[in-house]
Amino acid sequence: LNILVVSAALGDNLNFDALKNITIDSIDRAISKIDNAKNTISNNPKIDETTRSNIITNLTGIQDKLTNYKIQVENTTNVTELRALYREIIQYIKDNKEVIRNNIRMALINLGQKTMEKAEEFKNKVNFMLNVLKVTCVNQADKINEVQGQITQLDTQIATLQTAIQSKDVVKIKAEVKAIHELSKSIIINMNTI
Repeated sequence: LNILVVSAALGDNLNFDALKNITIDSIDRAISKIDNAKNTISNNPKIDETTRSNIITNLTGIQDKLTNYKIQVENTTNVTELRALYREIIQYIKDNKEVIRNNIRMALINLGQKTMEKAEEFKNKVNFMLNVLKVTCVNQADKINEVQGQITQLDTQIATLQTAIQSKDVVKIKAEVKAIHELSKSIIINMNTI
């Protein structure tokens, strides 16, 4: 919700209908952002079902309340009602802003945990294959050592991801998830050349 635009408009001499439309447009944008977040979370198979369901329920509740506020704004008949309702909407958003952030944070933490689990499984499979390749493809020692170095790097990134998850550092979680995916792709490419 664009608080500054609506606040400025409420303080100016704009007509009632213009103020009403600005408020409705701001609510629509907030609803749309929540809807986008819900779709992103709903369509991510890496987020477990319980976490996904809890987040969607929480965000839907906020979205429903904003929709209710929109209807109330549409039904206001004067600037005094609109200002009072606007203050209520702003307070609701302030009260729930952290709820929204926490739900997004919860989804990213869950995604980070799933990535960490998959990366551990991947690492174990690659290590098993490397042990076999060391015996069967001795002439590929350089390439095997290169992949072994990448596995060491993957181990470090998994540890960094785990620390980010524990500290709930979503910026670091996103960066490490991306780095782990990129490194895993590179490992696969290198394994295919052995």
